[in-house]
Amino acid sequence: MMKKLVIVTEYGLMWEGIRLTLAEALGNEIHIQVITKQNAPLSGGTIDADLLLLDVGANDDQLSYWLKNFESKDIKIIVWLIEIHKQLLLKLFRQKLNGYFFGEMEMNDLLTALRTILKGKQYIHPELSAILLEEYIYLTKGGKDRPIGILTKQEWKVLEEISRGKSNQDIAKDLYISSYTVNNHVSSILKKLHVSDRTKAALLAVQNKWVELH
Repeated sequence: MMKKLVIVTEYGLMWEGIRLTLAEALGNEIHIQVITKQNAPLSGGTIDADLLLLDVGANDDQLSYWLKNFESKDIKIIVWLIEIHKQLLLKLFRQKLNGYFFGEMEMNDLLTALRTILKGKQYIHPELSAILLEEYIYLTKGGKDRPIGILTKQEWKVLEEISRGKSNQDIAKDLYISSYTVNNHVSSILKKLHVSDRTKAALLAVQNKWVELH
């Protein structure tokens, strides 16, 4: 069944162009509708959507309304940040939304992000996840409340090193293993944790207090 994406934005003309490009690329996967905030219905119940993308400004007065109105509905909510405002990003991340997009995304990244969310996974743009990781490192003293059976003992060590910002070459030197072995461990970690890059793996580890950071 075709899914429906509704985009709520102040910039209707810009998003109409994006909509046409997405529609051509996605074909029958998603039907896309663009609604300007000025013309958005007062009641969220009148919007029929599977995915809702909110184009968020730095001080968006409507944001709380949209999040509150749709939090109890079976709708995947995505926010699009035109600029990075750290406190707003942290506030939004606490909402545990389905997608966190960034204004500088290329079209291929946008397509990948939408398909990731359609598969039931969360998407965080790398520019945003790096900021979130930095904040969690600052706030977290760390612990080792690790789930059993996900990673091997050596993979946990590699994940700890990744979370400390170490390169594969440095990890190899610290753990007395080859760079080739580290590469294999990193690939295995990303696959097992269902994340797309090292930053997201580190963010997940710190957020869940799986690693200790010194």
